[in-house]
Amino acid sequence: MKPVICYSLLLFVLISCSKDSTFQTESETAPDNILYKQYEPAVELSSVDSFNYVITPMGNYNAPIPSDSTITYSIDLDGDGTDDYRIMMKHYYHLLSMSSPGVNYNYRIELSGADANRLVSASQSTPVALFYSDGQKINKISDFIQSSILYLYEPANLAPVSISFSGEKYIGLRMKTATGYHYGWLRLSLSDFKLSIVDQAINLTAVNSIRAGQKE
Repeated sequence: MKPVICYSLLLFVLISCSKDSTFQTESETAPDNILYKQYEPAVELSSVDSFNYVITPMGNYNAPIPSDSTITYSIDLDGDGTDDYRIMMKHYYHLLSMSSPGVNYNYRIELSGADANRLVSASQSTPVALFYSDGQKINKISDFIQSSILYLYEPANLAPVSISFSGEKYIGLRMKTATGYHYGWLRLSLSDFKLSIVDQAINLTAVNSIRAGQKE
């Protein structure tokens, strides 16, 4: 099954995308102070309990059980006891075609900040999550929005392009406080519509960048 990008969300992006110039001129002069957390074991999330492989004259497809479900999971990035980010996974049934029943099942995974000061890396000012490679720098030149799509397959919205990932990926994060921007990352893994939260980190030194996978 191949997921898709929903360009109808571009209006949302124009509202949410942030390139706030506040603190952007400050330089990195203080040493890094990395707060790292590993999930042991990894937190596994899925809105689907199982799939039923259906064989029909019109074609074969995987039907999720249950057919409609949403789950969320909150993340405290800086360890202060307050939720900073939320992962949302949902799937739902929407009748679009009798001849191709597989397109009637829709899937979405999003990562969102708790407010406008907690943002997620985005790909070129779109609502699509920007993934980083191990060691790649996350800093002020990145694009960030409040809610970013990790996975999307929504024929019901006639979305024309795919969004998906597999294996482990890093997502950049940015939190704004009274002292400046704090950059962080979250490592996720996706397999068979099961999302795993592996680990996370934030640079508690304001303004300083962080590298994906940096732990100290």
